[in-house]
Amino acid sequence: MSTAHEEGGRENGRRPEWVDVSGQPLSSRLAQLAETLERAIAEAEQRTDESAEAAAREGQRAAQLKDDIIACFREADAALTAAQSAKDAVKALAERWKTLRAVVPVAAPAAPPVSSPVSSPVSSPASSAASPAVSGRVDLLGASTFVEKGWNLLSLGQVPEAIVALQKALALAPGQVEALVLLAWAYVNDGQLDAAHAPLEQARAQSPDDALAVMVWGRWLALQGHFTDADRCLEQAMTSGDGRAALYAHLYRAQLQRTLGAHDAAALTLRQALQKGPNLVQAWYELGRTHWECGRRADALQAWQSGSAANKFSPWGKRCAALLDLVAANQELVFVDS
Repeated sequence: MSTAHEEGGRENGRRPEWVDVSGQPLSSRLAQLAETLERAIAEAEQRTDESAEAAAREGQRAAQLKDDIIACFREADAALTAAQSAKDAVKALAERWKTLRAVVPVAAPAAPPVSSPVSSPVSSPASSAASPAVSGRVDLLGASTFVEKGWNLLSLGQVPEAIVALQKALALAPGQVEALVLLAWAYVNDGQLDAAHAPLEQARAQSPDDALAVMVWGRWLALQGHFTDADRCLEQAMTSGDGRAALYAHLYRAQLQRTLGAHDAAALTLRQALQKGPNLVQAWYELGRTHWECGRRADALQAWQSGSAANKFSPWGKRCAALLDLVAANQELVFVDS
């Protein structure tokens, strides 16, 4: 610390003034430092206040969000309670419905007047067959359960089990069109074409325009060798508004086209089927087969790979994988017709 002004101050009788190494009076330097420190403290206090306000605002928003979540939860809980109550009420109504004797009322033919010489009419076998449930109980609810079960089994390739379920459905509701058609379809897939004919004819007699019946009839005709009529029926089902009938009509028409040697047309029809139903793994199997039979080996392998990847646990997914294994082992391919 320099004291250059100390002696002069003493000679003049004034208090000496202390300076720093730069010659600046210490009093000025300390004043500057104090001012700088005060500004720094003021800025820190301002930032602290702003942080507190921001934290308060965030806290308010968090509290509001919490209240909104609680209100939403309460509304959802009330909706679930109401839905459960409605479900219980519907189940109770279904149980009440099942207890009723749903007997189809059929009026007995009026007896002719005593003076009339005309004898009582005798019902024909056809009319008797048209009313199979005259003396029995029709359990439509129970039948629908077996119809749904039969369809699920049929779509999974469990044909014998599907036949049993659909027979039970018809035992509960004789003449139910969907059950008849699905039973005929199951018989066709099982190779029992003769057994399929009766329920299919009965269904078509009751509902000639039923798209699913038209599709199964086309499939039946194709397997019987009636290709022209089969193609017409399948094309009709393809353009129907019934999604299930249209999807499988594409599949079966592609099989017919491949049988007739129209491999390009068959491949196109199968791609259309996959656009409608990407989960129809059998279409991948058939597409690969179509490519293979006309020498498009790479396209066939790609189709079977897609089928195996789509559902490797399904029967058709396993068949796609089996064909890939045979190709890899350079063995002869054996195709499944269904």
